[in-house]
Amino acid sequence: SSNNNSLPDSEYDSNSFFNTDSFFDYMNKKIKALPSEIKNKRLQPFMLAYNLKTKEYSTSAINKLPKQLTINDFPTYVMNNQKKYINEKTKNFIDWLHFDLKVVMKNIINPVIKAQKNTSDIISERLVNKTLDDIGKSLKITRQRVQQIEKKAVSFFFNKYKKQPYDIGMMLYALNNGEQFLKYQNIKPYLGDEFTNTFIFFVSKIKSYNNLFYFDTENNMIVFNFSDAPVKLNEKDFLKYLPNLVHEDKLKDELSALAKETHYPADLMVIKAKKFYRHTGKFLHKYVLTSGVMYDYILKEYFKDGFKIADDKEYKKFKHYIDDLFNYKGIVTSRSIDAVISRIGVLCGRGKYMHPVYVHVDQNILDSIYDFIDSCDHNVIPIKEIFEKLKPKFKGTQIKDHYFLKGIIKYYGCKYSMNKDYVLKDTKINMPYVFDSFIKEKGEISYEDIRQKFPSFNYSNISLLLPQCPNIISVGNTTLMHASKLLITGNDYKNIKAYIKDTCAKFPVSSRRMFSLFEDKFLDFLIKNNINKHAKLFGILKFLFKNEFVFSRPYISLKKFGVITNRSALLHYLENVDKSSLDDMLKICVDNGIRYHSIAGLVEAVRPDFIRIDGKSFMRSSTLNITDKTIDKVAKVIQTAVDKHDGYLAAKNFKDYSELPKLSIKWNDFLLEGIMMLADSKVRILKISTTSTEYSAAIFVNELHDEKEINPFILKLLKNEHKKNPFNSIEQILEWLKQEGLCNIKMPEFLLSGNHIVYENNKLIIK
Repeated sequence: SSNNNSLPDSEYDSNSFFNTDSFFDYMNKKIKALPSEIKNKRLQPFMLAYNLKTKEYSTSAINKLPKQLTINDFPTYVMNNQKKYINEKTKNFIDWLHFDLKVVMKNIINPVIKAQKNTSDIISERLVNKTLDDIGKSLKITRQRVQQIEKKAVSFFFNKYKKQPYDIGMMLYALNNGEQFLKYQNIKPYLGDEFTNTFIFFVSKIKSYNNLFYFDTENNMIVFNFSDAPVKLNEKDFLKYLPNLVHEDKLKDELSALAKETHYPADLMVIKAKKFYRHTGKFLHKYVLTSGVMYDYILKEYFKDGFKIADDKEYKKFKHYIDDLFNYKGIVTSRSIDAVISRIGVLCGRGKYMHPVYVHVDQNILDSIYDFIDSCDHNVIPIKEIFEKLKPKFKGTQIKDHYFLKGIIKYYGCKYSMNKDYVLKDTKINMPYVFDSFIKEKGEISYEDIRQKFPSFNYSNISLLLPQCPNIISVGNTTLMHASKLLITGNDYKNIKAYIKDTCAKFPVSSRRMFSLFEDKFLDFLIKNNINKHAKLFGILKFLFKNEFVFSRPYISLKKFGVITNRSALLHYLENVDKSSLDDMLKICVDNGIRYHSIAGLVEAVRPDFIRIDGKSFMRSSTLNITDKTIDKVAKVIQTAVDKHDGYLAAKNFKDYSELPKLSIKWNDFLLEGIMMLADSKVRILKISTTSTEYSAAIFVNELHDEKEINPFILKLLKNEHKKNPFNSIEQILEWLKQEGLCNIKMPEFLLSGNHIVYENNKLIIK
């Protein structure tokens, strides 16, 4: 700016100058004459620069000015605070705002250059980083003489600098809206290239000027510091202070306390700190960024209520944070996350871990836990038992279940050993030993009675213990007995072994059948061991002969047969049968202890060896002479029929059997379903839920329908039909479903229980 924009003071010589209107008018005209690069800047930094030379305002008064108040808005602010600012000081400040930094710099530098010979050349050479030796050789003077000229020039520069009404450094500070750090690009717009380099050169030659600013050679910038305190940092101590891991946006907050304590500029401290860090994603870290460090941060910041391991939703959420925060490129599996979290976290629920910083338990609660363990009369104490006994004391604490209790004991430490579910006061005695001893004492006992002794146990706990207690026998109906209570006399072992071998020679025998045989052959053995049910006999025989025979409940077999299933057992009894009725199959199952859950399950069990040929009969596939060629031809016909019927067709609704291959029996929907079940993926089949044996339950579908379950498939078809031909009642819906073969007699239960069919404003809606 130029002083040519100043208005002559003679216009304002009257005694009325400092009345409100005149002064306000003066301010407006003066500020309006300023270039926008000044009048749109913040007022406060300019007042600080002005006050440095004039001392007309108190620092506290300047600091009370609104931070974002601009020079342009100053007249309005003065009008609202007229008693304080309508005075000679404010007029002087407004006049002072008309300046030109290049002129100020020229008024300083010209006398410096003229003061002694070679000054201009030395400064020019130093600006391009020439050494004192190089400059001396060039000017044919000694290195010491170059140094003397430079030192004198610096001294002369700052002597002239102090006498100017404008402190260049503070003016640059103001023109940059109070920025604490000024680099070349911040200065150039106001001093130009030549004067910018010259100013930086002179400022870099002194440690500080009036404790206002100094040149930071490490970061190549001018730093403003308004404190009289030293601005040095011990690098070794500073490095120790820096956090190992910090979000890039939070580094300044982390360093604020140290900045305040040392009076070191906070922003410069951030710049300095970043030189000690590596940068990954949104984070700064001093050391190699391990999975443990990353996961610890995520657990602490984003899972304050805990992270549940082995949970797909939790894994996806956790993985999102790894990718978003750290831009991690390595392979991250749910198993690797779970392993680290279970190591660094504190167990706070079933499979749930919380960051240690959120775990808070009073010492009196910990003392109660330790006291209970010390006073307990048994050496193996289930953690669940500790929780149940001390539950009233845990009220109002974080300990809501035995999982959190286990996490607390492990985290705070315990003088006794711990394993997964127990505290062990004597490491020589474990829970299997305690459990075995208890069962031995009782002889035979139910799970419910066991829980009277071990209230923290559930069926799962007991089942996990049994493999570790080889002398405990499961005798059915959640009842256990100890092997020491068995009465084996004379030749019992030898005779029973021989009998089982004989009986199972051709095929496995079910425990139910074996019990019936034992009632005739070994009644005394059953009586003296109180064996009154087949499940108990199975358990005892398995204990006695587990190395001689295969026991696959409820079957006992020779090792050559391997593991027996209900399917293999049923097929054994149908080995020489080509055709069987449904009733005959059910009788075989009942007589031989073969379990089945439903007719549909029975049909599945014998496929593909047998095919259901009607509502009551089965035939062996090979007897029907069904070949791959037969299956392919039937599949093509069905595919065509399905395509013509919106991509689906119920087996019971297929009517034209004329194009199908000739078989020895008449075609029907059951036979069609059975053969199509052999077609693998050629035709996909969904099954409706029904207890009816009158029709097949199969629905053939093509690629138009990708539903894997029958219910969503039915709902989709129903919605589509409702759009084309709206239903007016549930009765109409049922009729349509029966017509399409999507149900047999009753409305599918899920449609009613799931609120899929509702009435809104007397209109039927399908959701």
